[in-house]
Amino acid sequence: MPELAINGGSPAIVPPALSRVEYSKAARVLVEECIEAGALNQFYGGRHVRAFEQDFARAFGRSLAVAVNSGTSALHLLYAASHLAAGSEVLVPANAYVSAVSALLQCGLIPVLVDIDQVGWSMDLEDTRRKISNRTTAIMAVHMYGQPCDMEALQHIAREHSLAIFEDCGQAHGARSSDRLVGTFGSSAAYSVCCRKAVTVGEGGVVVSDDDVFIDLVRALAHKGKGQGFFDYRQLGFSYGMTEVQGLLGSDQVRSFGEEMAKRQRHAIILHSGLRGSEVQVPAVRLGDTHAYFKFPVLLPAELGQSQQQVVDAVRAEGAIVDPAHPCLGSIDWIAAETQSLCARYGISSPPDNTSHSTPVAADILSRTVCLEVGHSLTDEAIEGSLEALKKVLVHHEELVS
Repeated sequence: MPELAINGGSPAIVPPALSRVEYSKAARVLVEECIEAGALNQFYGGRHVRAFEQDFARAFGRSLAVAVNSGTSALHLLYAASHLAAGSEVLVPANAYVSAVSALLQCGLIPVLVDIDQVGWSMDLEDTRRKISNRTTAIMAVHMYGQPCDMEALQHIAREHSLAIFEDCGQAHGARSSDRLVGTFGSSAAYSVCCRKAVTVGEGGVVVSDDDVFIDLVRALAHKGKGQGFFDYRQLGFSYGMTEVQGLLGSDQVRSFGEEMAKRQRHAIILHSGLRGSEVQVPAVRLGDTHAYFKFPVLLPAELGQSQQQVVDAVRAEGAIVDPAHPCLGSIDWIAAETQSLCARYGISSPPDNTSHSTPVAADILSRTVCLEVGHSLTDEAIEGSLEALKKVLVHHEELVS
């Protein structure tokens, strides 16, 4: 039995796997031209951000888009422009990136954490129904790691209770629910285009919709509350603009997105096949759905329930790219504290329980999940090496139990 690399053995992948975003030669030329021209901002002669917005909206099934400086900014703008009543509740799955909740709180909206289901690890429909109150105004569906929520069912629940429905597609470029692109079900959706996303400009976000009035407001809020005129100060706003260089890189990424999506699907097949029959589990994908595989999440066996980070460290030592799952939002203490503070501000005597006690499935699964990288520039050989690295570590699991 080969010794673990973390204990001095030979690593499974030599040299270590490396994920690096690649842009076309044409995009590199355009970056130089953009810098030479000096038009680095869309409000001072730039055209690349607007072109990226059009390309992105077209690629992901909407008619309109606003590109901004981060996915968190995109979520903030979506909530701010949606005219939800201050102090009202928005349902959010506990398996989400923290921005889905922090942006809510910053808008004076109260997050209510919803558990995930045991099979697909996405927003649990029954818990969603249970947690609707007379203060609920919206559902935020989060397609975490690229796993689509059951959007038809969530739409049905939203219609039953006259709720708005939004989508956080930050990690789900190209995912499909019931064979329809995510991001096209709700009134609007927010994307991230940072770091390792399937479409990335380094750091950025996009808000999409088909509602021109909503998008006009989002655009104004993103640009200091201004309209199209130079001194057209409409309202209190933010400074969330995307640079022209990012915009042209974004359009380049949209053009190559089909290839990137196909590669991620191929890598997922390799991992699914290699893990079949092992002691780990992966989330099931419903018939008619398409997982976008921002990352490939793997649930460790129960005996490794307290050893998530040790497993991650050992697999990294083998040369693979792996991370622990983002924590259950209920385990982040300040979320519950900020929720209670906001409820007190609005005179709400019974704040929602935003601790992990209210979302036990998410608390368990996310504490045992590790995520293998399947992203940019990784080869099939690197993915096979990642598979072998994980298997090697699992064979030695008794050494990792803390």
